[in-house]
Amino acid sequence: MGQQTQTVREDLTGTTVGRYLVIRRLGAGGMGEVYLAEDSKLKRTVALKRMGARLRSDDRYRQRFLKEAERASRLMHPQIAALYDILEIDGEMFLVIEYVNGHTLRKAIRDPLDFETFLRVAVQCADALEAAHTSGVVHRDIKPENIMLTQSGSIKILDFGLAKELPSGLSRKC
Repeated sequence: MGQQTQTVREDLTGTTVGRYLVIRRLGAGGMGEVYLAEDSKLKRTVALKRMGARLRSDDRYRQRFLKEAERASRLMHPQIAALYDILEIDGEMFLVIEYVNGHTLRKAIRDPLDFETFLRVAVQCADALEAAHTSGVVHRDIKPENIMLTQSGSIKILDFGLAKELPSGLSRKC
């Protein structure tokens, strides 16, 4: 069993964050890093998103992280990765997100997609983004790295870190 996280560590692999045993780092980007973790209570695999080291002490970025969680928590759609919880432990914040087993669209398009696959992916992305817009959220960072393809061929949109609220005067219907 991993050790409870008490101080800021570069790599959380092998530690326990709250009730989550951190298995390995999945990736890192400009705003944070994502880990594969096991929920010890619900016995399910999740992704833990941790704010990047250089941003953790900046209150502005902590507020942005909280806003990301708030926006993402409103989005309930089969093609959008679900946000389960937000944790604050030892001064660090973590988003607990649905783990999507698959690979990014970036990896999938290394070779050209056949027309049927392209159309299936495009329709699912449009469907998910329309649902987000109806909920008043604009993603603002749609790119192949933020779209996962599952083994069943469906997609999941990830990372609403740069998302913005639609202005209240705009229609939320696309």
